[in-house]
Amino acid sequence: MIQSFRTLFMNRLHMQMTKSQSAEIVQLSHEMQAKPFHEQIRMLFAQIPRFYRHVHTELLTVLSETLGYASETFVLQSLQELGYSPVRKPSMLCGPRFYQLNPDGELELFADLSITCAKGNVLFISVRCTKYDLICDSSLRLICEHVRQRLMKQLNKYEHAAENPKAG
Repeated sequence: MIQSFRTLFMNRLHMQMTKSQSAEIVQLSHEMQAKPFHEQIRMLFAQIPRFYRHVHTELLTVLSETLGYASETFVLQSLQELGYSPVRKPSMLCGPRFYQLNPDGELELFADLSITCAKGNVLFISVRCTKYDLICDSSLRLICEHVRQRLMKQLNKYEHAAENPKAG
């Protein structure tokens, strides 16, 4: 579960970085690829404040959209495993768009998804993580488990409401 999420994240990250119009981002991607994933993530997060203007913004966008892609794919796979499928492509909001630290002093990426399933039921999932969450297996496992629990809780709520229409 966590390896698939991390693999999705890292593969998409490198793909997005190598497609960049910025020579600095492409160079950073090449420098990172020979390192283990945890060093790649540390290196990347350490480099963000060192870039200026459009490079800085583009790198944040690549990171947030990569988290969004990994989260969306993970959620869709989880739904499929639970026997559900969305009616259309999920809506997503990713961030941050500018360098902002959370109360713990860390850059926190987020992906908020809304997924429409059968009968108009809409599921809302929010994924938030720091570089430590991406590096540490136990933190990433908690994030993945939380996402699955939220999905199951929302799906159970809709099923219960369908069985007892007057109770809702």
